[in-house]
Amino acid sequence: MAAPPPPPPPLPTGVPIPSPAAARLHSAPLCSTRQFSAPLGSSLLYSAILGSTRLLFALLGNSRLHSAPLDSTGHCSAPPTAPQLHQSPLSSFRLRPHSAPPGSARLSSCIPSPIPAHRPSVPPITFPLFMAPPISALLRSAPPATLRLLPPPPPTTIGPTMAALRSVKGMVALVTGGASGLGRATAERLVEQGARVVLLDLPSSQGAQLAAELGERCAFAPANVTSAEEVEAALALAKKTFGKLELTVNCAGVGIAVKTYNAKKDKVHELEDFQRVINVNLVGTFNVIRLSARLMSQNTPDPDGHRGLVVNTASVAAFEGQVGQAAYSASKGGIVGMTLPIARDLAPLGIRVVTIAPGLFSTPLLAGLPEKVRNFLGQQVPFPSRLGNPSEYAHLVQALAENPMINGEVVRLDGALRMQP
Repeated sequence: MAAPPPPPPPLPTGVPIPSPAAARLHSAPLCSTRQFSAPLGSSLLYSAILGSTRLLFALLGNSRLHSAPLDSTGHCSAPPTAPQLHQSPLSSFRLRPHSAPPGSARLSSCIPSPIPAHRPSVPPITFPLFMAPPISALLRSAPPATLRLLPPPPPTTIGPTMAALRSVKGMVALVTGGASGLGRATAERLVEQGARVVLLDLPSSQGAQLAAELGERCAFAPANVTSAEEVEAALALAKKTFGKLELTVNCAGVGIAVKTYNAKKDKVHELEDFQRVINVNLVGTFNVIRLSARLMSQNTPDPDGHRGLVVNTASVAAFEGQVGQAAYSASKGGIVGMTLPIARDLAPLGIRVVTIAPGLFSTPLLAGLPEKVRNFLGQQVPFPSRLGNPSEYAHLVQALAENPMINGEVVRLDGALRMQP
């Protein structure tokens, strides 16, 4: 009985080899040395998509690259010569050298990259090709007639629901705190862009005068955001006057600057003041959101399923509250914190919720300060080094209304400002 052939030299240290049960890139089984028991076929480009090993082998398990067994010396029993590389997923190893002249060069590729190889002068073998790009430019010679290319996947298309962004023109909006500051700038811009607006502000505000100035596309609803009955009356006015509600912008708010405990004056923060700020800024915002959502849910959804948007106003104080801002920061931090949960609550209805966190803006609160102080505050902003203009806030509101993909987000509008203590 003849002695068995000597084993081939060991593979390089540290190169993992897949088990015979797993690494079936070819139709011929692995031999005891874990080499493929067949020579390479004709000119081809062999490629697999990047992905998990299981997916790779599921796709390529039936590919036929070899057809002949190894001979008694461990060489392939079909012609070609020089050593070649065979690439298994994530690592490569050498096949035994062949004993006949090589054919023309070809590319054989598997993840992670294509590998130069040689082809033998044996009849070509038909196999599936898993690569969409054209291969003729990559081969030195034209692919054989028996090479079969699978049809590429259909091109990705943009569905009708994403064909265009929304427009504020024709929208019906409710703007709280709409008689001054950020709310006024927002109402003015929306009307200018063709929207219809209901201004909600206190009876003592200039809301009625502003509504008259803006014309027939604007109405005034005197109300306190903390009152459910008054907010419902404002929403009823929007429904009666303009037929629906698609956008709510919460700008109503108050602020105070009081230390938790003033040791010099031996005075503690009044609990009533803290509760008032929380009630107006946080509870009032939530009150308007919940009631607006009910009216928005009655809208006919657009092709994207969109029914409405709520834009809230927080502050950078929600993140970097200063001395004396315990109540204000708590109220604005609450608005930031409830943005995502409410967006998730209302997502099944097609209603978005987004919050803007402004920095230092030229609002009536700061307008009363001396010019020197306002200039100093503006210089604290990295860029642009000035106070924000309310029209810039209004511009962002319009952008949020027109981009339906922004949802559950808090957008800082602060010129990269980070408040110091």
